[in-house]
Amino acid sequence: MSYPYHKPGVAAPGPIQAQGTRRVGRVKSFSFRLTHQFHRAQHTDVKSSSPSVLFVCLGNICRSPLAEGICLDELEGRADADNVRVDSCGTSAWHAGEAPDPRSREVALRHGIDIDSQRSRRLETSDFHDFEWIVAMDRSNAAGCQERAPDNSRAKIVCFMDYVPASSIRDVPDPYYGGDNGFDTVFNLLRAGMGPLMDAVLSEPSGN
Repeated sequence: MSYPYHKPGVAAPGPIQAQGTRRVGRVKSFSFRLTHQFHRAQHTDVKSSSPSVLFVCLGNICRSPLAEGICLDELEGRADADNVRVDSCGTSAWHAGEAPDPRSREVALRHGIDIDSQRSRRLETSDFHDFEWIVAMDRSNAAGCQERAPDNSRAKIVCFMDYVPASSIRDVPDPYYGGDNGFDTVFNLLRAGMGPLMDAVLSEPSGN
């Protein structure tokens, strides 16, 4: 599918303000028990035995930023979630460096999650070594990840909707060309599957 999501030369969307929300940005590692703080870190050269999850969509401005924010929100309430590393990216570089789509930011804020500080980036070969789980938003994204995976990849590539078995929808739909309710649909699907996904992530030994 050909985008662009917004015209060349148009500035990335500015910050959306809301009261009573928590800032959830490009967070790579955190410990809820010790500090209850989120910390920023670079995605390259990650050397850790902690659980790690990378959410992937096409452009990294609509679905995977929401997944990253919802994941961090899910982990904040769990006692078994110390030092989980979470990130998101896109299979394309069309929007590298841009903030999430304003509609993703708005629906996140309505649920008390601030993803404004996230910035889009492309899936890199290093991600297949740095992350144990690569979670694709749809089957096309998963196929793209499989095609790029090096022979010595450590990552398990899965589709997010496999963790929402009660739904007949098998792909998290790209909401860009639909109405605003499409972003609500995406948020609700991601919220429904995030707990089961994190159960799977946290039940497996890390560093394998």
